[in-house]
Amino acid sequence: MQKSISRTARTWRYILAGFLIVSLISCEEENSVGGEFIGGSNLKFDTLFVDSFTPQNDVIFSGNLQYTPVGIYNDPLFGTTKSIAFIKPLISDLNVQGEVDDNYQLKLELKTNSDITAGNTLPSVNFDIFPVNEFWRGNEVVSNDAISIDSTRSFGSFTHFGQDSLVIDLSDDLLLELATYINNDSTNADSLYDFDFDGMAIVPRAGSSRIIFPDMFESRFFIISPDEDTTRFVTKSHAFNLERSNANNYPNRLYINSYFENFYSLSFESALPNYDQINLLKAEFVVYEDVDQLNNSLPNFHTRATVNSLELKSGDAANLRYELQFTGTDFFGAADSLNDGFRFDLTEHINQYLFTEPDEKTLYFNLNPSGGVMRSTLLYDQTSVDSLRPKLILTFSE
Repeated sequence: MQKSISRTARTWRYILAGFLIVSLISCEEENSVGGEFIGGSNLKFDTLFVDSFTPQNDVIFSGNLQYTPVGIYNDPLFGTTKSIAFIKPLISDLNVQGEVDDNYQLKLELKTNSDITAGNTLPSVNFDIFPVNEFWRGNEVVSNDAISIDSTRSFGSFTHFGQDSLVIDLSDDLLLELATYINNDSTNADSLYDFDFDGMAIVPRAGSSRIIFPDMFESRFFIISPDEDTTRFVTKSHAFNLERSNANNYPNRLYINSYFENFYSLSFESALPNYDQINLLKAEFVVYEDVDQLNNSLPNFHTRATVNSLELKSGDAANLRYELQFTGTDFFGAADSLNDGFRFDLTEHINQYLFTEPDEKTLYFNLNPSGGVMRSTLLYDQTSVDSLRPKLILTFSE
């Protein structure tokens, strides 16, 4: 098999793919279903099984994402998740009428997205707001960071009934603590605030059975003066901490979680026979979701966020967490509702195997955090029946 041709030659080969008829020599292998001709056509299909999934795990950067999950949910299939949110307001350059004192009011408006709620949608759930007593930076927090909270002091509490927006009254203690910085006209006021005020934590109360997803890009603080003048301001930093327990085992399945609790590395090299002089028109990687187990494990009125896509992407192992979370996707697998799976177009990648060498042979099969949304799924693995095994479907011109 020719391993090196010029970029120009490859380009012309792809352009002429629909017009050239070349010979195909196919080596029979254990992971191949075999080729099939379509009657009255010069197209041939070859289905190859993909077996080389290596489990990986990590944590994600949880700071300053769009969504900051908070709550507790014991998912019957995926185990228990507890999430605590950390918030620090942005108070620099606030134009507040008068000197802020206890005659003012401080509130937080949380905008939540009910479409991505996880848990029991029926009961109300309760949350407390406590001071944080440890310095943290939003851009540096990862999802397993344990940030210290002072649960002996309350900055407020609220109950969520499933609404998309709620306004929370915050305590005079918090208002007056912020007032010391808001009213400070010195040149180092911002620096003092950054290093001396550690923010607040939203903590779910025991017994909660739902995780909500505040949209921190839409949520706002506001201060109301005695004459009802309102000053709105956003968050300076926000993040969340995840605690996971009661994790399950998933025999004969691929488990993928959007917080990188589980994902896979794989290569397609071992799946490909030694083709010679072929005219590849299309290569698709297909995986199938265990819809029955996903649906049957969910009680009535409980919900999980829908998985609409999966990713395959290369990444530098030394900086893998950042690259998987924040860099562009190499190959995107959209949900295929007709076949209960996900389908990737890998034509370019497989052609590199056939005509040159791929830039990266190892790809990472993962579910992107998507701004902080918690998603999980189960897929049939290489031990499943042939119709549900992960596979490459190749289309040739013969």
